[in-house]
Amino acid sequence: ADTLGLIRRVGFERAHVVGASMGGYIAQELALMEPERIGALVLAGTVAHSDAWLDNVWTMTQQLAAREELRETRVRLSLLLNFSPDFLSRPGTLDGLVHYGVDKPNHQTPEGLQGHIVACRSHDTRLRLSKIAAPTLVLAGEQDMLMPLDRVRRLAEQIPGAIFQTLPGGHSFTTESSDMFNRVVSEFLAQHND
Repeated sequence: ADTLGLIRRVGFERAHVVGASMGGYIAQELALMEPERIGALVLAGTVAHSDAWLDNVWTMTQQLAAREELRETRVRLSLLLNFSPDFLSRPGTLDGLVHYGVDKPNHQTPEGLQGHIVACRSHDTRLRLSKIAAPTLVLAGEQDMLMPLDRVRRLAEQIPGAIFQTLPGGHSFTTESSDMFNRVVSEFLAQHND
């Protein structure tokens, strides 16, 4: 509802919507709630519903977040789940990202994390995806451990006319392959400017 409110407030009749990961959950709901407002839809590294694997990830995240002395462990786990081994094996990358993740202030409150997890666990559009009318591009990271390629492909198969494409990288392929991601998304959206 917040995103639709923003689209209305800015004065757009229609908007192209790009959503990655949890943002993809939101983008799916937008396309279902007010299809006339969506020009084109890009879903990146996202799925139609949570499963046992993701539930375990959320449980582990909550447990680690509750113990400040395990902050570095939580950061390392998050990086391993979000980035491909190829990306993290570049000299200095893993250690640099761990250092950054441990030293930066945590902008997410425990309540915010809990809300995030509840929203992710309750997301389920499987029975409604066939109602998405917008031209849709679904992108998956070839090495995504959080939202594996086969689950993202299943999402694409349930959306009428959706185009499915993979890009190099893990769950954060939008960062790992940013130039390619930006080009693919720009080309797709350009085809749907009316």
